[in-house]
Amino acid sequence: MHYIKYVLLPLLFLASFSYSSADSYTYLIRYEAEPEFSRIVISWDELRGIVGVNHMRENVDAYEAKGVFDTHLFAKKTKTITKVENMDGHEVKTVIKIQYPKGLGFGGAGSWNYVKVYFDGALAVDVPFGYNHNTSITVSKVIVYVDEEMITAKWRDTSSTQEYHFPSSHDNGEVFRLPQR
Repeated sequence: MHYIKYVLLPLLFLASFSYSSADSYTYLIRYEAEPEFSRIVISWDELRGIVGVNHMRENVDAYEAKGVFDTHLFAKKTKTITKVENMDGHEVKTVIKIQYPKGLGFGGAGSWNYVKVYFDGALAVDVPFGYNHNTSITVSKVIVYVDEEMITAKWRDTSSTQEYHFPSSHDNGEVFRLPQR
């Protein structure tokens, strides 16, 4: 009876951790040109669960061809995606830069992503995209409304915010940048 505590304690310890497992997740950047709506949507999304993440990783090339980019591919080099769309008499060039995680601490488990949008050749938007460890800002969406010559960005830091930017008409050619400090 005296030895039961020496047997029971290790068994309880092992049993309590036998059900724990690592969370399987990744983050995605989606690029969608929607000429029927005269807009381009760049969004940051989360994918969770072993089945979904494994499917994404097994079909990376097929999803990239559809405009869906995994941002948590460890051991990959920096990827730059350039898309050019001609809509409603305007040229919109989007440059998405993904710096994959290095796992070296201080934000190393996350990717460093950036989006630049050039409207008719002029830089209109230059923002970190997704979660940015340095600024503690998560930019989750950039929408270019081509016929309106307007760009919106949605982000959250201490409060959710949406910004409207008119690169050619109202904002005198200024570049929209985050963080705005």
